[in-house]
Amino acid sequence: MDPTASRQPATVPTGYGDVHVTCGSEREAESIGDVLIRKSLAACVQLHPVRSVFSWDGGVEHDEEIMLVAKTRSD
Repeated sequence: MDPTASRQPATVPTGYGDVHVTCGSEREAESIGDVLIRKSLAACVQLHPVRSVFSWDGGVEHDEEIMLVAKTRSD
């Protein structure tokens, strides 16, 4: 490999991408996912339990949430 070559990763525009949304409950995430699929706004929706750490009202909070990942077109 040429050490003078750019170390930037190659990107290929595909027209597709993932949208990540945190939801307060599995029911909420499933409801949003159903709408995204029914309206053809996403080809696939995945739900993952996550632990989130975030700033709120000047403090640090920890909470369990559901991460919704929607696979969709970028246009």
